[in-house]
This record gives sequence, structure tokens and C-alpha cells, in this order.
Amino acid sequence: MAVTYKLVGQADPVAGDPPKITGFELAPYAQGLNGANITITTPLQNTNAVQSRSATLTLGATSGYNGDNSGASPGLAYQWQTAPAGSTTFTNIPGANGASYNTPFLTLADTGRQYRVALLAGDTNMTTTAATLTVTPDTTAPKPFELLSVDGSLKSLTLNFNERMDAASAQAGANYVVTPGNIAGTSAVLDPNGTNLTVTFGSAFSEGSNTLTITGVKDLAGNAIAANSGIKFSFNKVTYAANISFDGPIAFFRFQEPSGATTATNSGTSGIAGLYLSDSGGTGPAKGEAGPRPPTFAGFEANNQAASFGGVDVQDWVDAQSPYLSHLGAFSLEYWVLTTDRANQGSRVGIVGQNDTVEYGFIDPNTIQIWTPGGGSLNTAYSYPDNEWHHIATIADGKNLQNYFDGKLQNSSATTTTDYGAADFNVHIGGGGVFDGTGNYFLGRIDEVAIFTKAIPAARVLAHYNAGKSGGILINSSSVFPSTGGGSGPTLTVTRAANQLTIGWSPAGGTLQSTPSLTSTTTWTDVGAGNPATVTIGSNNQFFRVKQ
Repeated sequence: MAVTYKLVGQADPVAGDPPKITGFELAPYAQGLNGANITITTPLQNTNAVQSRSATLTLGATSGYNGDNSGASPGLAYQWQTAPAGSTTFTNIPGANGASYNTPFLTLADTGRQYRVALLAGDTNMTTTAATLTVTPDTTAPKPFELLSVDGSLKSLTLNFNERMDAASAQAGANYVVTPGNIAGTSAVLDPNGTNLTVTFGSAFSEGSNTLTITGVKDLAGNAIAANSGIKFSFNKVTYAANISFDGPIAFFRFQEPSGATTATNSGTSGIAGLYLSDSGGTGPAKGEAGPRPPTFAGFEANNQAASFGGVDVQDWVDAQSPYLSHLGAFSLEYWVLTTDRANQGSRVGIVGQNDTVEYGFIDPNTIQIWTPGGGSLNTAYSYPDNEWHHIATIADGKNLQNYFDGKLQNSSATTTTDYGAADFNVHIGGGGVFDGTGNYFLGRIDEVAIFTKAIPAARVLAHYNAGKSGGILINSSSVFPSTGGGSGPTLTVTRAANQLTIGWSPAGGTLQSTPSLTSTTTWTDVGAGNPATVTIGSNNQFFRVKQ
């Protein structure tokens, strides 16, 4: 919450206005002691800056009480003020109440502008001498700095420049071309700071390696970019399937088979294919109905398919052809589910499980149950309407059973075990016996069934769901050309072992840095100077660079 005020006759404040109630105004009323003093430790300095850039001015000051070195010093309040060149009339700068001040982007007309600071501590106030700003002309050509993002449509990208750009030339879409394909830009938009630019193109880029070539753009001073400048970049889509596979499931059934197929491909580490079966008529077959798809679920293919099950009337199911869940001290199950008539499908309806080991499904129309002979059971209310896709995950770590819906923990139960159970049955999906030796037929669709013989981190469950729901683009690398154009640097190499990444770089030297997102206000955090460096995989995207 923030509080402000206005004087009679002044306009109402609008969103983004700095509060007028500052420490400078409150200090006289909040500090009642007399005899305060202020000491300038680092005076303001006259400052040189370059046209179209910002300048930073800094003041060093301390406060205390006359003749008394005990206790806390009175609070020191700052108010920056400015005056045009040659003027003696200074005005307060709204929101400038710290020990340093960053100017707006400067023009040549700002040469000679003066800055000073009014200081207040207890019952004492003072005003510093003024510092003068000198702005020199910008004679250096602008440079692209880095690629910030690629839009999910693959027809738009955002990059930034190292300085403010001229809107007319920068926003001409034809000045940008992506290869392969010689895809020309159709429009471009600068952000309010004049440094970040989003370009839209006439057709989609290719995944993998691309080159953006920039011609004809200028900075605010009229300096033209060097001929044939640009950014080389590579990217891949963030998909649900890739996120699941990254964590190494022993079985991963995506159900992408065409209608009529009898074999269910297993993309997990075991590679053992499943079978589409029907108790009422032998083998399946697959029906090839729609699974989660864009735009609602951006991390899936436009033609993503799911396994469809007809309940007790059809009695079809999938046999994973392996007892994956036997004798495990930890495991995880994930899948997407869409029910079509839950109220009438009955009870003890199997989703994915292994009879007498890990029995898992709708114990009644509104409750999902996981039961194990060695590690307890857990009931979770399922209140979503029919005909909606939802992501379900269960993690068993030997101490707890936990259920997650759409990436969020719903409930858990505590039971310590080193073996959740064993049986000779195979893992079944959609019926064919899950709670029992036979039956338990599911009515609806199931997709992306993943079986892990380990407890995956809860953060990865959320990452999986987010990948399916929102998708996205992962920029693998980008470099500016020509190489003197800024933004280029060491080459990073990455290897993975379990949830650890080892990142090395060449040439050696420097500090590895990371950030969770790339925006116009990105803050980079030092990871360490060791080369290579080891980092732990988290629940969200992390971007890395080396500062040398």
C-alpha cells in the first residue's frame, strides 16, 4: 500500500506517480530530539554524460547529534533538486529521495543543468552545493545487444540495443530479416525506454539455428548501425513431452498412435511398448481422439492425441506389459485426464496402477484414491466438471503420499516405508483391473502417462504442468555480429547428471551469472567464479551468462 496527498487545485494522482509523502517531509515530526548535525562525506561532483544515455549522481552524507555519540543517529532524508543552466531557481524532483539519482535519458540541451540535494536530519537541514552536468554528442553507432525472447507463434521476437533508438528507422519492419527463409519483418515496436524492440515477421521461423540481420536503423543521435549487423540465435519450443523426458521416466505413454493401432509406444527409459486391449473383443484398438491441445494447452502439438476409453460398455484398456511399480521405496505417477460422465461411470474406476501394489483411480465419482499395501493410502476430492483436461500427479517418497492437481499440492498422508508393495500384475491404464484383477473400466480420455521409479521433486511437477499449460520458447544461445558489436562472449557448454548441471565456458576467466527471466529490467546474480560451475536444477527457467 502507498499513501499520498494533493493540495487544493492540483490534479488527482495517476497510476505510477511517486508518493508525495517522503522521509524528507516526515522527518521533522517523527524525530523530536534537538541538536542534530549533518556531515557531507562525499560531495556532489560535476558529471559528464553521453547524449541519449542516463547519468548517475551520488552524494555521501551522515547524521548525528551534537556532543552525543550514543544511541541511534537521526534519520537522514534526501530531496534532489534541479535547475536549468544559468538559473538559481531549483525545483524538487518527484520521487528522488535517495543517496543517488539517475537522470532521465539526456539530450544535448541538458548541458549545464544543475543538481543539488536538500538534506534533513532531526531539527537540522542543509542544502548541498550544486553539480553541473555536461552532455557530449553521441558519435558511436548503435549495436544490437541480445535476443530477449521468441514468441510462441514463431513469428515475433524481441531484442534490445545498447542505447535508445530512433523510432522511425527502428520501427520499420523491413529493416529486419531472419534466415533461413529470408523472412522479412512486417512491423516493429519500440518500448517506452527506446531500447527494447519487438519485431513481427510474415511467416514462422525454423526451430534451431537462425540469423537476424539488421540494416538501416539509427540511434537518437542519427548514427546508423554498422552494415550487416545482427544476432545469431538458436531456440527450441518448451513442450510438455520434453519436460517429462528430461526427468527420466521408466515409462512414458503419449498415445500418439493413429486410429486402429494396437501398440502403445513407450518413450520412457525401459522402451517396453504397451498394448491396446479390450476384454469384449481382444486387442484395442487405439481411437486417436484429441488430447490437450493449443491454445488452451500451449505446450502440446496442435494434433496431440490421447487414449480414449469407453467404460463398461466397451471394456477397453492399455496393458503396459511390465510390473513397473513392484518393490519400490519411492515412485511418481503423472498423467492428464478428461472424464466424460463421471457420475454414471461407477466406483473403483482405474486410471493407472498395478493391482495389489499401487491401486489408483476413482474410488467413487468424486474421489481419486491411491492405495498401497506397504505405504498407506490417500483419498483426494476431485470436483472438476466433466469434459475438462486436468494434470494429476502423485509423489511417493517413502515417507509421504502427495497428490497434485494442475501443479498444486492438494493433500498428503504420512507413512514410512521402504517397499510400497509387489504383485505379478502389470501396470494397467484405463481399466483391465487396477483396483481388482479385472474390470475397473474408465470412461473418458487419458494422456501422457508417465511412471517414475523415484520421487521427483514437487517443483518439477509444477514445471511439467506449466510446460503443458503455457509452453514457451527456450533460447539456447545468441551472439551478436560483427563480433565487435557487443553482446558476444564466451561459449558455454552444459552437461547434466541427475538434477545437477555442470556449466563450463571458454575462454576461461570470469564469473557465471544467472537470472530467472530476460526482460528490460533483468537482474543478474553471481553463481560463482569456478569453471566449470555446478548448479542445481530448480522449478523455473534459469538463464546463464559469463561476465568477463
